[in-house]
Amino acid sequence: MKFSAGEAAFEGFRVTRHHPISMLAWALVYLASIVVTALVAMPLLQPIAPELRSILETMMAGGQSEPSAALQAQLAYAMWATMPVTLITQAILLPALYRAIRAKARDRFAFLRLSVDELRVLAVLAILAIISLGLNQAGETAVGVTNGSGLGVFLSVTLSLLSIFLSVRLVLAVPGAFAERRIDLKAAWRMTAGLFWPLLGMAIIAGVMACIVVLLLVIVALPISGIMSSAPSTSLPAMAAAAAVLFLMSLGAAMILAIVSAPFMAAYRELTGERD
Repeated sequence: MKFSAGEAAFEGFRVTRHHPISMLAWALVYLASIVVTALVAMPLLQPIAPELRSILETMMAGGQSEPSAALQAQLAYAMWATMPVTLITQAILLPALYRAIRAKARDRFAFLRLSVDELRVLAVLAILAIISLGLNQAGETAVGVTNGSGLGVFLSVTLSLLSIFLSVRLVLAVPGAFAERRIDLKAAWRMTAGLFWPLLGMAIIAGVMACIVVLLLVIVALPISGIMSSAPSTSLPAMAAAAAVLFLMSLGAAMILAIVSAPFMAAYRELTGERD
């Protein structure tokens, strides 16, 4: 089975162009996700805030500062605590994106639903996240146990490469769970046999385009950030500028999701003959 990686790589831009109102609605979902993530993470990061601020100030001054073990542990704890929010957000937006790819017309609810499809996608995302995090953690453990020796570094690199390989080979599991309405990792593995390099190349192309979008949004946000820094933090212009930057971040996240994820749904549709 083959597919056009070059054509599929631009599917996210086609969705953005055909469904701009839906893209704005997805940005609002991301905005809510950012707020919830901040509410969960802030109490966990509060004890290490002085050290974290000191490290950032040192880095901005061109220096180097080694984070303490307590800081690293608390950051890891915060990451694990906020991961459910990230997974739930993706489980809501990915099916919406897939519905938009299939759609011939607009949807009054921006293709957003809360159904068994979202639960199924959430389950697959959780499985893939556990696999990836488990391999990465094993690599870090190998380096720590061997005190950074050559063997530890070799094991860490090997496990990282294995994580990338598995991620690519199972990348169609999420589109498959949505399209087929069942979780079948074996089917995704079989479907990607012999397609590792085209899929990886497509992911790289999509990633580069996502970086360009981020750069453009940063350029747009710079003047707004200037207003935030020049005006008092409690003034109306500063609060309006902060809200605008926050929405731009949410819009950027929604666009990145479409640019990075839509190509794999397009590839899945082409490989299964679903494309019309």
